[in-house]
Amino acid sequence: MDNRFVVFSIIIVLLASVLIVRYRFTGEITAQVGVNVTCMVAMSLPVNSINFGSLAPGASSDTTNNSPYPIVVQNDGGAMIDVTIARESGSSPLFGGTGGGDNSDSFQFKARDPNATSFNASASITTFTPIPGTTPITFVKQLSFGNGHNHALADLLINVPSDEPPGEKSELLDFIATDSGFGCGNATLPQAACINFDLSKAEVKGDDKKLVYGEFENTCSFPVTITRAKLTWTSSAYIKELKIDGGTQWKNDCSWSCSPTGLQPSGTLLDFGTADKTIKGDATKKIKEAIFNASVAGSTFEIELVMQDGSSAFSGPFTPS
Repeated sequence: MDNRFVVFSIIIVLLASVLIVRYRFTGEITAQVGVNVTCMVAMSLPVNSINFGSLAPGASSDTTNNSPYPIVVQNDGGAMIDVTIARESGSSPLFGGTGGGDNSDSFQFKARDPNATSFNASASITTFTPIPGTTPITFVKQLSFGNGHNHALADLLINVPSDEPPGEKSELLDFIATDSGFGCGNATLPQAACINFDLSKAEVKGDDKKLVYGEFENTCSFPVTITRAKLTWTSSAYIKELKIDGGTQWKNDCSWSCSPTGLQPSGTLLDFGTADKTIKGDATKKIKEAIFNASVAGSTFEIELVMQDGSSAFSGPFTPS
């Protein structure tokens, strides 16, 4: 199913410039309970008009302080949805001056969760990213429905090129919703949506063989459980041990049912076995130590935490001090 609607314009007053946004949704989910019960993937934009006021060439403005208010994406269906954004193929980029065009800093977006538990932030785009060309990219993952937490905010940032000529500017954006694959009527957020990383204090210490002080928080009020982890890094070192808070979750020669055994290269999925880590609601935990057999100084890392329900929380790439 592919329904497309042209909705109210999102208006940016930039020497009389106009940005139009439209959206569509695809797919349906069918469950078998004696009869076929179908729940629809549906989305709307309750807030769809943005007025930045008049801006001169070289000026910038964004919606992060809610003035003006960002686009609101609302899940009106009966299943969690993923939402993509792209420039509509029949429209031109918003700006044509130097530094304008697709995939440029002149026009950017990001997702924001007004409730902290509406969607899977770790798998969504939550830092400003250039508006793409006509190939959609997913910027909201697993947006919930029907529980009061069914909204995501799409913040916009504009940087007007210094040589942008005055006049009316316009770009048509497509927002596309598809089901997230968690089933019809399942409004419960995946556990990964509760995980928020803070890697600002992460360091490499201990002869440059230990990654320490990475933090993550369970932002939900209920407990979540980590069963596996995958670390990637940009050196040739092998991982020997992974500790979260006071416990050891995986070790190359563990005496419990962790796997795999032996030193492991970057990108290996580490199964905690019977050492699963449960994080209480509203609690912050540390990656106490990830211990390697050689130096990882200068490496760029990324962490994936796999939860008990099969969902994954991603840190994004970071380079410790």
